[in-house]
Amino acid sequence: MKITEALLTMGASHGRTGKAIKPEGIVVHYVANPGSSAMANRNYFENGSGGRGVSSHYIVGLQGEVIQCIPEAEVAMHAGAAYSNAYLEQARKNNSIFYGIETCHPEADGKFSDVTTESLAELCAEICARHKFDPIADIYTHNEVTGKLCPLYYVNHPDAWQQFKASVKALLDKQEEQKPTLPPGLVNLMVDGINYQIEAENTGGRFYTKLTVLARVIGPKKVAAIRDVLEANGYTVTWDEELNRITAVSAG
Repeated sequence: MKITEALLTMGASHGRTGKAIKPEGIVVHYVANPGSSAMANRNYFENGSGGRGVSSHYIVGLQGEVIQCIPEAEVAMHAGAAYSNAYLEQARKNNSIFYGIETCHPEADGKFSDVTTESLAELCAEICARHKFDPIADIYTHNEVTGKLCPLYYVNHPDAWQQFKASVKALLDKQEEQKPTLPPGLVNLMVDGINYQIEAENTGGRFYTKLTVLARVIGPKKVAAIRDVLEANGYTVTWDEELNRITAVSAG
């Protein structure tokens, strides 16, 4: 899907702290401003959100457009306030573990349009695929993690919320079915956005390939640690500082 990157300025007043996230799931919100656009809500974050310093990783717009405000490696400030004492402990950690998605809606009831819902589901499926989330267990409403009546339509229509999560799971399942399978002995290696299918052997949970293969992918100017390469090929490596010499002895 097309995602427009419009990252917020670094700084707490913009809702972007730069802190690292350890993601465990997704929280879906509604903007609570009927008819407002995704970019307008992004700019609201950028301009300090009325002194609140809030943000979200993504905003899904009225026409299904998607804007990214915070990189997925960082925390966004979207679900840290508890709306009853029952959620105080959960709210303290929400932002450090959940991706936040704000969603635009045309009317005050908070119901998303079909095109917005489709984009939201596709975005959730892509995030789930990247981070190995379970769409049924790892996607939450804002209400479920803080007690706030958000997203309002799904809070008032819990069956519709369950249907939405089921639609995300169906998209993810379809992606898995369509994922191309590689012949034995090959692995996909993505370098600087380019995918290479290379011969590699999985030994002890690590992949090994020939140096000539890696040289072809990353270029001749890249370097490798001598000890790592020798030890990966079964050598015992020692260093003699006085002679400035590396010694490698193969097993046996």
